[in-house]
Amino acid sequence: MPRIGSHAWRPGSAASLAAPRCDTAVLIVDAISDLESEDGESFAEHALAAAENLAQLCERARAAAIAVIFAGGARGLAGFRALVRHCQTDGVRGARIAGLLNPAGDDYFVPVVDAAGLPAPALDLLLEDLGVQTLIVAGNASEVCTLFGNNEGRLRDYNLIVPADCLMAAADEDAFIALYFMRNTLNADLTPAEELEFTAQPQ
Repeated sequence: MPRIGSHAWRPGSAASLAAPRCDTAVLIVDAISDLESEDGESFAEHALAAAENLAQLCERARAAAIAVIFAGGARGLAGFRALVRHCQTDGVRGARIAGLLNPAGDDYFVPVVDAAGLPAPALDLLLEDLGVQTLIVAGNASEVCTLFGNNEGRLRDYNLIVPADCLMAAADEDAFIALYFMRNTLNADLTPAEELEFTAQPQ
């Protein structure tokens, strides 16, 4: 899918061939929400520290020319932009987290499901286009488990890192369950974000 700030990237397009290649990417799964749901207040409280850690991780990644990819539902880029504006300007519970994770113009957005609710191919295509080998995964803990549970076979090909301090959940036990799944099912590295070292990608 295209970058947040433009429509420059499309799977298989001429523009996609010019996309900067990087062997590492940060994948943020369903981390921006207005949190106006039943458990939204608890989520907003418990997830704030993880969101702060993730925001710092993204800043370091961008400085090293590492791709930052936001993954969400089937709403498309226009819908994602509208969601970000809504969360940042309408006084909702998710405003602080949305402000911390404010997407940059060079970030990417991909839907993880299509309009029928089936797994969408856009993430696979983007990762292949960029030449990604190591995937740093963060965001909404339950949605991370859903994404990787539905795509376990394909995503096993990547070196997976799930920083233990960057999974957002309504309760600590929810984050723990997600980390247990990622480590024991997908052999993910759970190194905390502050201990990860980035090597600048060639421009």
